[in-house]
Order: sequence, then C-alpha cells, then structure tokens
Amino acid sequence: MLYVIELALILSYYFSQVLSIVTAAFSILAPYEFIISCGVFAALCAMGWFFYGFFRKLLLHDWTPVIAHLGLYCTIFIGYGKLETYYAQYGEIASRLLVKTGGMSFLNESFIFAISLSVAFAIPFMKKSAALSKYLQKKYLFWLSLISLYSSFACFGDRLFFREGFQFGTLALYLLGAMWLFPIFLSILYLYEVAATKFDSLRCDAPTPIDIRKTRLILFGIFMGIWIIYLIALNPACIIPDSVHMWDEATSGEKIGYLAFPSIIIIFVRLLTNIIPHPIFVVLVQIGIVSLLMSSFLSTLFKHGVPRKFLYIFAFIWALLPQNGIIVVSLLSNTPYTASLLFLTTVILEIVSAKHIAHWTLFKLALALPLAFTTRNEGFMPTIFVIVFLAIFALCKPIKPKLIIATLAGCVLIALIQGPLYYTLTTRSSEEEPAISAAQHLAIDGIQSVVYFGGNLAPETEAYLESFAPIEYWKSTYAIYKIDLWKWPSSFDSVRAKHTNTLIEHYLKTLVREPFLLIQNRLNNADLMWDIAQPKGMYVQRLSISHDIIEEYDFQLKFPRHENILTTIAKIANSVTIAIPLTDILLYRAGAHIIFSMLFCVYLCAHKMRKYMAAFIPMFGSILALLIAMGWPDFRVVWFIFVISTFVAPYLLSCKKHG
Repeated sequence: MLYVIELALILSYYFSQVLSIVTAAFSILAPYEFIISCGVFAALCAMGWFFYGFFRKLLLHDWTPVIAHLGLYCTIFIGYGKLETYYAQYGEIASRLLVKTGGMSFLNESFIFAISLSVAFAIPFMKKSAALSKYLQKKYLFWLSLISLYSSFACFGDRLFFREGFQFGTLALYLLGAMWLFPIFLSILYLYEVAATKFDSLRCDAPTPIDIRKTRLILFGIFMGIWIIYLIALNPACIIPDSVHMWDEATSGEKIGYLAFPSIIIIFVRLLTNIIPHPIFVVLVQIGIVSLLMSSFLSTLFKHGVPRKFLYIFAFIWALLPQNGIIVVSLLSNTPYTASLLFLTTVILEIVSAKHIAHWTLFKLALALPLAFTTRNEGFMPTIFVIVFLAIFALCKPIKPKLIIATLAGCVLIALIQGPLYYTLTTRSSEEEPAISAAQHLAIDGIQSVVYFGGNLAPETEAYLESFAPIEYWKSTYAIYKIDLWKWPSSFDSVRAKHTNTLIEHYLKTLVREPFLLIQNRLNNADLMWDIAQPKGMYVQRLSISHDIIEEYDFQLKFPRHENILTTIAKIANSVTIAIPLTDILLYRAGAHIIFSMLFCVYLCAHKMRKYMAAFIPMFGSILALLIAMGWPDFRVVWFIFVISTFVAPYLLSCKKHG
C-alpha cells in the first residue's frame, strides 16, 4: 500500500510539472523544438521505467524498492542533464526551456530526490534491526510522522507554499518529502543507538575529584586558548553596528531609542569599562565565562565515564569552528545569552538526574534564572517555561521546598536586576521610551506584508496606513525576509504618542482577515531558524569577518582594527564553511538542529528517559519567543540552538545507563 501511495504522489507531481513545462514551452519554443523536447522526455521516461522493471526482476525482493527507486530517479536526473547539454549545443534553447519554464528547478529536485531515495524504503531492513524495533511501535511512528511533516516543510515549504503558489503538485511533493525523510530519520535514530552503545563500550571507571578538576582545567584551556587566537585575529573584537550602540549605551548610561539593550548586559559592560575602558578587556572576560561554562558542562560527561580524549577532541573542533570563534569574541548580547541558556540547561540536567539535589545546584539555579531572563529580551519565555517545569517537578519529588526557595530567589534577583540595580548604574535619555516598540515593529511589518501580497485589509486599517504614507509606498518598501527599521516614513515615529494601542488592534483585525499571509510573514522573518536551506534572494548575516560594515564602524568605536596573518586565515576558514552547502546548513542554519533535537526526544521516550527531555526546555522556549518576535535573518540570534543541540547530544547519549 505504501508503494501505491508513493507511486500516485510521484505521478501526480511529475504530471503537474510536465504540464506546466509543456504549457510554457508552447509560447517559448518553435514547433520543431517542442516536438524534439517531448520526444526526448518520453524516451527518458520509458528508459526510467525500463530500469525500474529491470531491477525489480533482477534483484532480490528486499533490495528491490531501494535500487529501483534510485535507478528510476537517477535516470531521469541524468537524462535531464543530457537534455540540457543537447539543447546547449543548439544556441540558447536550453536556457529558454529550463529557466523560463522552471525545468532547471525540476532538474535540481530530481538530483535531491535521487540522493534521498538511496535510503528510501529501507524500512523492511530496519524491521530486522533490534535497535530500531522499538521505534516501529505505533506511538513512535506517529511522532516520527509529525517530525517528518515538519521537516518536509523545512526542506520544501518556503518554495512550495510561499513562492510558487499552491498547486496539487506542490502538495504531492510536500507529502513525498515527508515519506522520504521518514526512513532517513529512522537511520539517524539508528546512529543514536550505535553512538550510545559505543559510549557504553568505552565507558571508564568513575573518575576521582582530582581527575575531574584536571579535565575541566584542560578543557577550559582549549576553549580559552583557541578563542584568544580568534581575538587576536579580530582585534579589538568583532564589531558591528549593534556593538557600537551597546558600547555607547554602557559607557554613557543613556538608552539609544529602540536599540535599548538588556539590563544585565549594560550592567556587565559598564562595570568592566569602569575597570579597563577597552573592548578587548570586556571580550576577554566574556571568553573566560563562556569557556568556564562549556568546560564544566563537558566535564559532566567525564563523570558519566566518557573518555577524556574524546572530550578534548570535541572541544578543540567545536572551538575552532569559525562561527563559534567569531561570535564568542564579538561584543554582542547574543553571546552571554547563549551562555546563560547553556548554564540553565546544565542546572536542569543536574536537577533531573540527581537523586538528591546539592545546595550548590540550587545556588546555580537561583543565578541561572535571572541570567537567562535578563540577557536578551526573548529570555523571558524560556525562563517562564523552566519555572513552570520546576513547579511541576517539585510536586513529584520530596525536595520541593528547596526547589521552590531557589526558584523564588531567582525571581527576586530578576526584579532587582530589572529595577533598582539597573536604574542605579544607568540613566535615561530625554526620550523616556523609544518611539516605536518591538511589538509595533512586528505589527506594522505584518500589515505591510498583506499589502505587498495583495491581501484584503479592513477599510479602517487601509486608512490608518494612508494617514502616514500612500499604500503604494508601503508596498514598494516591504522586505520579505526582514523587518527594516529604517524604511518607514518619518511621520510614523509618532505612532507611540498618537496611537498607543491602535496599531496592535489593526494587526489583530488583519490576522482574522488574512491569517495565512500574517503567518507567512512571521515564518519569513524567522526563516533562518526553521528552514533548512537559504531561499534565493535572502540575505543572511553570518558575522562574516570580511563584512564591510565591520570596518565602517571601527572609527566610531575609536579602537581601530589591526589585521594580521591570523585575520587572513580566519577569513579563509569562514568563507570556506559558508561556500560549502552542507557546512552552511549545519553550521549557519538552525533548522537541521531543531530536527535532530526532536529526534532526540523520540530517542529518550523509547529508552524510558523522558525526564532528560527537560534539557530542551530553554532552547524550545526561546525558539517559540523568536517565532513571535524575530525580525532579522542574523545567525547570532539563533546561535543558541546550535550550541545547546551540539552540547546536549553527547550528554544524552552518554547517560543511557543512568536513565
């Protein structure tokens, strides 16, 4: 039955694609060219079907689905490549056919399908694996199906549903993608099982306290040493406009309009600049704190029996990755926020895994909660999620008084940092509040997207926009993948004073009238977080060392950059990771890591280790906040996903026996 469903989806998708190409070709190609293209296409389809039937009869039954599908799609892919070459020999017909009709996209899809289908329909083999038999139960198949549906949207959704418009063929491709991803996810779960078994086989005896301290110190030295080299390469630090504004706010004590930064960050930078007023000193302290937190986390794996040599290798590679080195030595609030989330994740794992919670763990909890809450504006949501989890967890354990006291202490610290401490160390500018709040930025961008895509606005909402600028202005200045804070008319700056709640009311009315367009707008702005591949025409700021805007702000900060041989090496390493599609996806886009984390939740449930799923609460809480509020495709904003997913993964695999 599964084969029949897949075949029906394949035929419906290809029929819709061929129909669109043929329709376009009538208006582009001469009659004889069109006849030739149809003949070649028919021959290719016949060849593919021949290979499909040939492999079915020749090979053993169990291997038939894999080889047959692979042969069919590889044949179509190679055939279209030959077709493109054939047309290229006769002038510009290839570009006219493949580009203008969408055939080039069709060819690229065939290549992706050929790779995906090399592992597709491997379920018959997986059923024979003892390691995977548990995942073939109905409840896990259900969750894997949901993950596959999400992942198919992450792979194809932006292009299929947002760019090309809905067709039956796009829906067929979306469902096909989910079916093809399903066995791939089973393969990933199989790798989790193999890795966990490997950890068990290499598990050493319980280390002594001296060994743990020694391991932590060496790990700290690895992180610190590599990132100091990055700091030398990027001297005085990786500076972008936000860095300059944050430095100015910390040193002057005045908020700068809508760019007011989180209170704890301003307090941190202001205290350090009172000691040594130089960004290198601030970044050095930041490197030390991040190195300490990460080395402490990895030393926990050593307690689980993971050999220290693997931890050293992991730390070396992880610290050496360009995107990690650049962000850690950047003067940005995203770095301490990510470190705070990792710290909170560490504390949660200590709480759920320990039979008796130590007083030191409770102290760290009281410190981790306010740090996560105050280091970024979106930190409020993961903090609330963790507090709710701790409240539920405390009710199920005899340690609830300790947890409640530590949690309340953390809440008191949040109030102190946000209130008296912040106002003691900073002063307000003459403008008490920014002209436009972040929520209003998101609201006006959503309404503007409805104008851009030709949606239906309420008459009063349309009149509201026209009171600031003509409708055509709003349509022409809309940016699909980002919220540009400088594109709106100057008269719009008075929106807070004149219409405090009006804009939000208009947004809610528009949400009722055009829910699809507003959801699309939110997903577009948060594309870097959930999407697997970068859409064509999208700009992603990866904090590239060679970015011109870094040099532009050196003079404003009054600490000029001093490039050296290390700068050149770092630039090359950074550009290489961006240029390679696979590393670009794994290192600079968070969608794949969200999928890996979801699969880890299935892995934990299958091994009766559900309590460890709490490790993902801070990460998913922050993801939810960004889905609501993210407005710029900047990798530093989603860096926490990469950090937590890569650190939690070996922890969960190494604590299998402790479940």
